[in-house]
Amino acid sequence: MHHRPSNGSLSHEEDLVKVVELQEVLDKQSREHSQMKERLTALSAHVTELEEDLDMARKDLLKCEDVNMKLQWDVC
Repeated sequence: MHHRPSNGSLSHEEDLVKVVELQEVLDKQSREHSQMKERLTALSAHVTELEEDLDMARKDLLKCEDVNMKLQWDVC
């Protein structure tokens, strides 16, 4: 069994185990960060697409309102 040096610090082996554990955590977080960036990019592209659709729908609505108003004038 490994025992602590008298000054209370971790042994070399314990240091290495801790470093490996921290590296695994860091690697996992790095992968998750990359996945989140990819998701954000995809969502951003989707939002842009929806904004374009909304803009087109607004323009179509304005045209329809204009045509509707002209038809009402023609009827009267």
